[in-house]
Amino acid sequence: MIPEFELAPRGSDDSISLWLGQVKAGQEQPVGKLLARYFPRLVALASARLRGQPRLLAYAEDVAISVFHTLCRGAERGRFPDLANRRSLWQLLATMTVRKTIDLQRKERRQRSPEPSHLAAVPCSAPSPDAAALSRDHVQSLLERLDEPGLRQVVEWKAAGFANEEIAVKLGCGIRTVERKLQRVRHLWKAFDAP
Repeated sequence: MIPEFELAPRGSDDSISLWLGQVKAGQEQPVGKLLARYFPRLVALASARLRGQPRLLAYAEDVAISVFHTLCRGAERGRFPDLANRRSLWQLLATMTVRKTIDLQRKERRQRSPEPSHLAAVPCSAPSPDAAALSRDHVQSLLERLDEPGLRQVVEWKAAGFANEEIAVKLGCGIRTVERKLQRVRHLWKAFDAP
């Protein structure tokens, strides 16, 4: 059961309904608004589900980005016909987040257990370049609002599926620096979305 306070983010239900209709129509601008509003909640939910697993906890933001990517792609393709308001949106987002954290936990357990030799040759599927490009397109409207070019690059890499550790290597900095940059982005996006 999802706590009631999680079901009612700030903003009118009319705005959310309007934005959802626009996302279903393939418009990009409302995606940024929904992302700014729900991303912190998704990260918090994923973090709560991964608590006690420090190695996986670092992937909470990756889970949230993946959930949002799935939502937008599915909405454009008509997969969520009942998605109409903030309540149905949060229930869908929360359900996808819980499922993706479970998948992440299962994957982690599989990687820690020895594989039979016949399974070792099975290729692992990675996100396709099209999927990564679609994720970048969804946050493009928000990227244009970031004044600091370094922040844009971090968000683009995050949307493309890079983990914080990988971004830190690319930037030549520590993971904490990447986390601070992502926190700054969330703060800026939240400020843009404030009434």
